[in-house]
Amino acid sequence: MRGLFLMVLSMSGTASLVILLVLLLRLFLRKAPRVFSYALWAAVLFRLLCPITFESPVGIIPSGMPVLLERRLEVTDPLRVADHLGAPDSSGAANISSDPDTLVVAEQAADAGGITDSLEGQTAQSATSPAGLLAIATAVWLCGAAGLLLYSLISLFQLQRRLVGSTPLAGERQVWLADHISSPFVLGLFRPRIFLPSDLPKEEREYILFHERTHIRRLDPCLRALAWLAVVIHWFNPLVWLAFYLAGRDMEISCDEAVLRNIGRDIRADYSSTLLRLSTGKRLPIGPLAFGDSRLQGRIKHVLHYKKPALWVINLALITVLAAGTALATDRGAKMAGFSGRIGLDGQSGKPEQSGQHEQNGHSQSLLPSTPASPNTGDTPSEKGLPETDVNHNGIPETLRLSETGNELSLDFQENGTKIWSAWGSRAPSEWNALFLCTLDGEDYLLRYRPTMYQGNFSYHYELFFLKDGVETTVQQKSISFDTNFSAPFHGTFDPIAISTFVDELNGLLAHSVQLFNTHADLQAAFDQAGTLAETLWWLDDLDGTFTRDPSKTMSENLQDFQTAMTLTQTPAVPVKTDSLPLNYPLEMEFLSGAGAWRTTLTLNPDGSFAGEYTDSDADVQYICRFHGSFGDFARLTDASWSLTLKELVLDTGHPLGEEWRENGIRYISSGPYGLDGPDGAPLGPGSAFLLYTPEATGYAPGTELYGALQFWTWWPGRRQFIDAGDQLGCYGLHNLATGYGFFSPEV
Repeated sequence: MRGLFLMVLSMSGTASLVILLVLLLRLFLRKAPRVFSYALWAAVLFRLLCPITFESPVGIIPSGMPVLLERRLEVTDPLRVADHLGAPDSSGAANISSDPDTLVVAEQAADAGGITDSLEGQTAQSATSPAGLLAIATAVWLCGAAGLLLYSLISLFQLQRRLVGSTPLAGERQVWLADHISSPFVLGLFRPRIFLPSDLPKEEREYILFHERTHIRRLDPCLRALAWLAVVIHWFNPLVWLAFYLAGRDMEISCDEAVLRNIGRDIRADYSSTLLRLSTGKRLPIGPLAFGDSRLQGRIKHVLHYKKPALWVINLALITVLAAGTALATDRGAKMAGFSGRIGLDGQSGKPEQSGQHEQNGHSQSLLPSTPASPNTGDTPSEKGLPETDVNHNGIPETLRLSETGNELSLDFQENGTKIWSAWGSRAPSEWNALFLCTLDGEDYLLRYRPTMYQGNFSYHYELFFLKDGVETTVQQKSISFDTNFSAPFHGTFDPIAISTFVDELNGLLAHSVQLFNTHADLQAAFDQAGTLAETLWWLDDLDGTFTRDPSKTMSENLQDFQTAMTLTQTPAVPVKTDSLPLNYPLEMEFLSGAGAWRTTLTLNPDGSFAGEYTDSDADVQYICRFHGSFGDFARLTDASWSLTLKELVLDTGHPLGEEWRENGIRYISSGPYGLDGPDGAPLGPGSAFLLYTPEATGYAPGTELYGALQFWTWWPGRRQFIDAGDQLGCYGLHNLATGYGFFSPEV
């Protein structure tokens, strides 16, 4: 529990800085719609509740700062300091750690007289010792959090008693009238209800219901509950209480603005009169989970002075919030902070690594997929020769237990006989996994590496992490994707420098690692061939004379040579111009979600003309786009694939993109033609490239129509595995090359 409290302190400290920056940014957004100020608090909520951090180039918080802060907050007891300093070696001298953080703690403990010569003196603690004070602070924190949770339950119980006798409002869904309340509010998370004072005049209900339904549509009840959870966890931080109050104010005022903006007429006077009348009633303590705003004076003033902002103000505010939100919610990518001389983002060590406890003679061990790691020199071996570890970073060694059932492996990490975490892998190719113990500056980390390859599409990803109370805490990770289908019309990216940089970073970590288990057959074969743990991109040596690796060249140079050789070898299909598409009748096609929540239908004619509609719904909102257009430049590539380009795309919705309107009691929002859009979500322009596949299209081998087009054909619910030539698409497909997805007809 002490570790959990220290993590909360660390998160609270980081969030405090973010709160101060949000307060500053709100000053620059005073003229913008309040919804933008409200959106900024999402970064604060993320920092308060999520122990996992992400990196971005624009992040404000230095990478690793939360870990550093947590370590600075941790006051170590004398016995723990002795563990950090290390046991005396054979000569009687203490094995002092070179970690600056450890030395600082050790010096402080020594100055306080914490390290004694007797074991009894080391283990004896008083209430005034650092460990004792930390234990007291943890207990106080738990009591405060428990008290707030109890307050929440009592408030909810009292409120429900007041609502006894409420009656549903005729003609309105989930709206109730209550006699013993003076202001409206929303209650509930999954099925929220709106409660109105029974004496609220009917002519005022339109404004109030629109306001409360805006809350429900934006999921404000759930966000409010998460915000209150953050207050419960960080109750000791006054800035968190301030953020909770201001976020609530921004939420209410942004809903007021939605009312004024969407009713369609100037209702400022009427709406402010309604708020004024509600503010004179007796305040009802509705608690944190049922929320309404009884502090209405500030809202009334805002309503009276409300003016619809200019478009440039909205655009500027949107850009500001998106950039600021990303910067506040992410850490700045840099060399791993808090790691003196450890592996950074460049994959290189900051100082020479001595032969560590998990290495032998400076070389990492390479093991067979089913074989656990061999015992390391000087270590007390765990079961089956696995090493002891301290991936929890709490000074308590973990014992590893490897079990095997059929093709599946399970590696359990046990601390004092209790399992705290486990890793799993299978020898089935779709579930390959590899896990390594990586030792950096005397501290243990786990390195997970999962290279995948299918139909010339590569996706490589590694994670370096440790365990915090049994939960993975990532300190460094990276991914890279590329494809080697150089002649395909849908060929993506292949960046030799980026690929080699990734490999160098990964190998920099593997050089300090020992393999715990590896079910990845290709990766294990590469390790065995290299004689060490090193990613060599084994597929470069499996090209049957098309390309031969040059050992005298760097990885980057070999990849560039490979790209040149494959581009020359892979011959693209020669297009044959035609006047029409291979259709005998109008073809109905669809692009839709797996659950059918959203759907784009398209009717494609043999001459290339088309018409369609996109629809989606969210509570009481309907998103819609009607469109028509035409394709041209038809060319047959193979017997089952045709290239074509977009000639014209016209939106027939009758409303500009993003415009909202009401029709027959339904709220509509004009949207884009999903499926005929680009990566930025905007409708495609003339010249955009498409491919049309006939039902005979297959993808079992390089050069076939769908080989490597994974992003496209995996959308089709009836997708094939494309194992052999007889495995065909079975329907028509329209491939949007700008995004990778597209449309499918029913099966033929």
